[in-house]
Amino acid sequence: MAAVLLGSCNRDIEEFKFKGVVVDARMCSSSQIGYVLNIIDGGSTIGVSYSTTNGEYDNAVIGYKSTRLLHDGDTIYGVAYLTKSYAALNCFGIIDEDLPEVILLSVDEEAY
Repeated sequence: MAAVLLGSCNRDIEEFKFKGVVVDARMCSSSQIGYVLNIIDGGSTIGVSYSTTNGEYDNAVIGYKSTRLLHDGDTIYGVAYLTKSYAALNCFGIIDEDLPEVILLSVDEEAY
């Protein structure tokens, strides 16, 4: 019976490769940061418009579970997948429900 219950939780996720620029960061919890990324290449239709004091971006998402510390202005290459309600379940701060959420599976500064 337990195997049936655990098996029913499996979801297919669609991973995608991307190139993006870190344009903002937000504390999610005491040990986790959400990075607002402007997606430049790959996943070009998943983001939304986002404004900061540094500019406006057309294809922004917020990424969680980065494998490394990122800084504003970093250009990164990585693999991610779309998710929903991650912040609502895991973050303690203000949640921006307008930004699509992604889980960052890998992050690098070099193209693959």
